[in-house]
Amino acid sequence: MEEDAAINALVRENESMPASRIFEIMNQHPESVRVHEIALTQLCSKTLSPHGKREVFEADGTEILVNVIRRLSNRSKIQYLACDTFANLSSDNDGNVKATIIFLQGAAAIVEAMQSHIGDIGVQTSGCRGLANLSRN
Repeated sequence: MEEDAAINALVRENESMPASRIFEIMNQHPESVRVHEIALTQLCSKTLSPHGKREVFEADGTEILVNVIRRLSNRSKIQYLACDTFANLSSDNDGNVKATIIFLQGAAAIVEAMQSHIGDIGVQTSGCRGLANLSRN
């Protein structure tokens, strides 16, 4: 799928697109800032509800989120959205979710994002929230 078609699909299907499909599109366009901004906005939104958190977690996207933080480290909006998605995912006391995020280097990726964007209040806030949630029992 070409980048424009991927963007159109993400926009058209918006909230109805399954998390697994969003992660698939992200994998198909690893360098596309626009694809990742739209995809991460949708994932972040999905993780605001308990059902959405489960859907995103079960789509096995933790490693993709880590890779996005590392690959597009110079993009503060992407860093903010990825950190916020991790923060939302880890906001419940689900030890399996937290352990998976930590095992797949999610906490380290959050710290990297925060170090790369020291002056960005959004990245700092979502990063701190994510780390706090991951450390809470």
